[in-house]
Amino acid sequence: KVIDNILVTRYLFLLGDVEKGYSNTCSFIPNVTGNTGIETASIIKSLINEINPSQVLIIDALKTDNKEKLNRTIQITNTGIHPGSGIGNTRKEISSHNMNTKVIAIGVPTVVEIDENLIVCTADIDYLIEKLSHLISSSVNKLLHENFIRQNN
Repeated sequence: KVIDNILVTRYLFLLGDVEKGYSNTCSFIPNVTGNTGIETASIIKSLINEINPSQVLIIDALKTDNKEKLNRTIQITNTGIHPGSGIGNTRKEISSHNMNTKVIAIGVPTVVEIDENLIVCTADIDYLIEKLSHLISSSVNKLLHENFIRQNN
């Protein structure tokens, strides 16, 4: 949902038609390994090798053990992320160490474990995801595209 609202400009940079104040930005939704059969980290590493970005921003849902943090916390880290680790899946790490570029991870706890092997979300999860995704995407756009924000204040 966040990606739906990120201003993607890489194609304009490739054409050479970009005003000052915009960053060269591209996006990608890898899906889960169970759907693709390919480790997300491997897909991202291949894209990094092809595109050579100065940094990668990873956005993912998280699991929390504290229901007070559910849908109320946004975690931002430069230490990377282990997709699926909160629910017991062991996936390859996505970090600056193994991607050979700066990695920033943003995560929102959207599920909570309330008993052993029972992980749930709130009944209003679709509404909250929509609101949180707009908050995160507008923040990322403000960070990356200063002219875009000035024109749209």
